[in-house]
Amino acid sequence: MRQAHYIEKRRDVGLLCRDLARRPLLALDTEFMRKRTYYAKPCLLQIASRDQVFLLDLIKLSDCAEICQVLADNRIDKIMHGCEQDLEVLNQVCGQTIEPVFDTQLAAAFLAYGYQIGYKNLVTRRLAIEINDDQTRSDWARRPLSEEQKDYAANDVIHLLPLWDSLSAELKQSSKYRWFLEENQHRIKRWRDKNNRRQQPSENKAAAQPFMENARQWRESEARRIDLPRQWVVSDACLAAINRSQANDEGAILQLEDCCRLNAGFARVLARMKGKGARGGGMSRGAKGRRLSEEEMDCLRNISRAIKELAQRHGMDDKLIAGGKTLARCVHRRSCSAWHRGWRKEAVSASELRQINSWLDAL
Repeated sequence: MRQAHYIEKRRDVGLLCRDLARRPLLALDTEFMRKRTYYAKPCLLQIASRDQVFLLDLIKLSDCAEICQVLADNRIDKIMHGCEQDLEVLNQVCGQTIEPVFDTQLAAAFLAYGYQIGYKNLVTRRLAIEINDDQTRSDWARRPLSEEQKDYAANDVIHLLPLWDSLSAELKQSSKYRWFLEENQHRIKRWRDKNNRRQQPSENKAAAQPFMENARQWRESEARRIDLPRQWVVSDACLAAINRSQANDEGAILQLEDCCRLNAGFARVLARMKGKGARGGGMSRGAKGRRLSEEEMDCLRNISRAIKELAQRHGMDDKLIAGGKTLARCVHRRSCSAWHRGWRKEAVSASELRQINSWLDAL
């Protein structure tokens, strides 16, 4: 393994950035802590070029403006694995979205390695290299970091560029590289839009939404305000229980089994939301919330089998084409617009689409 350079002093960052700014391709990863807070605590940023590895101590480096400028340079391609949480941390550190980013986890799904294969498993299967993951749940905020922690952190980026070389070459050879680029760009945009909505919730929009959407938006804002994990404000199970029940006052909500640990003040807020939703008709579950009938379940199973066969023919994971929730919505709505645009329109043949539509039309 190449020696990792540990950067903890401000004077070393400028020289590093001048070197990295000349590189067309960088591998990135982060280590952070997020046990009792809404916001992640950035601890370490790992960067690998073709010949060097750097570990930047984000706790000791108070000013990351120079490195953020390099990471935001759209002339430099950034390679990451399962990048959403890392993008969130980098957005927190830099105050801007890091682009362009290419996700090796998504690339692997287009080559039938599984929908969300872990980095360690992918390195083993694709590069025949075994790496140690015994520091996964390590305390990354502790200083000094141990040598084992540094080795683990370096390993998280050292193999990313060889992985990308291998995966992208096969994608190009199999003519799926363009499909990957389209999906990759779509997912980064979706993450960016979702992150922007979290940062700037629209109160007017929330007021017109059903209870669950309204409550989730409030929970997000409250968790951010008091810096606690959103599940500590109110759990998903509690929200679902309130939504299912007729409870619309504080006492009734606190009596629900899944809400026994709910703060009384939060219960009052949720009770007001529930009452408004009931009066405004927003509590209707509609087609999206109802259970599928037996006939619809048969249709869903037929479409699922067809998608699995289609994915197998293309040598990719079937969830890329449509996951279980997407298929259920298609059955509810009697159509699936996703297959009429973009790379999926190419992947699903006209005859396969006619067959799927015939099952939906028969409902």
